[in-house]
Amino acid sequence: ATRHLWIGNLSLDTTEEDLTERFSQYGQLDRVEIYKGKRYAFVDFRLLTCAISARDATDGKVLRGSVMHVNFARVRSMAPCTQAPLLQLDCSRWLTQHNTRHTT
Repeated sequence: ATRHLWIGNLSLDTTEEDLTERFSQYGQLDRVEIYKGKRYAFVDFRLLTCAISARDATDGKVLRGSVMHVNFARVRSMAPCTQAPLLQLDCSRWLTQHNTRHTT
């Protein structure tokens, strides 16, 4: 579970105000961002418990004539094939700079 919710199957006329009104009753919101052309949005809560309550209460409910699909948003991460080399490169740069400064 995460504090970030994905809301799908929104009607094209759904607004950020609609989502704020619907979801803020479950707790303080940090962000509401709607993607009109794709018919989905993200709602971020301050607290995980609020996100869980909101998901449980709103999944499958109707908003502006469309049944919402509400789930926990996936957290994006770097692809495994790029993550290790990038971290290694950053660490190598830091070590080179650190060692250069302190060995002279």
